[in-house]
Amino acid sequence: QGYEVYDSYGEGLDISEISDTPTLFVFVMAGCSDCLREFPSYRLLYALFDSNQFRVAFIWDDEVPQKDLDELNIPSEASYSAKGLYKFTDWVPTYYLVDETDTIIDQTKEMAHVVSLLPETKAKSENLTRLSGDLPVLVGIDRCGACRRASEQMQATYGEYLYLMEGLEDSPQDDPDAAIWADPHKLVSRAFGLDTYPVCLRLDPTGSIIKEEIE
Repeated sequence: QGYEVYDSYGEGLDISEISDTPTLFVFVMAGCSDCLREFPSYRLLYALFDSNQFRVAFIWDDEVPQKDLDELNIPSEASYSAKGLYKFTDWVPTYYLVDETDTIIDQTKEMAHVVSLLPETKAKSENLTRLSGDLPVLVGIDRCGACRRASEQMQATYGEYLYLMEGLEDSPQDDPDAAIWADPHKLVSRAFGLDTYPVCLRLDPTGSIIKEEIE
């Protein structure tokens, strides 16, 4: 309590006003190379674990252009500015898990550790839609021959699709239009209970999630 941040309208509010439900606060700086490296994982965190039971809020050292947040599928109401007054933590990125009583119950500086902090939240169909829109999702592993073949099969079957690749540290930079996102921390597998690869995630006509292994 007592740490003030600013919403997208420039209005100040106490950080405890945000945490009316268990919340993972992600403290980041726009010019931090370690923070930027985790951008794909921030997108996955928000899309997969933001819900009525658990959500993610981002605290930046200063205002971040909305177009940058749009790339992560993070709306302005989930992103707050510290206006350069970075006194809550002396290291970024830092993750604080706060319960519904506004009590910090755990913290870490490692994204890999974040996964173990999260409540046992399983992603629902709306999470898949928020992550990929209406596109099917291929989940694979970096340098996997079967996953490469599955990628070709997805292209032939669906045309457009989102490829989430575990083990890949950064999204490909040589092809800015490639719909490939790195998932080095296996956030997608945790959210959807995956343990075999490659697998296609898509919604059936009723809105239920189909997990289809690709041989």
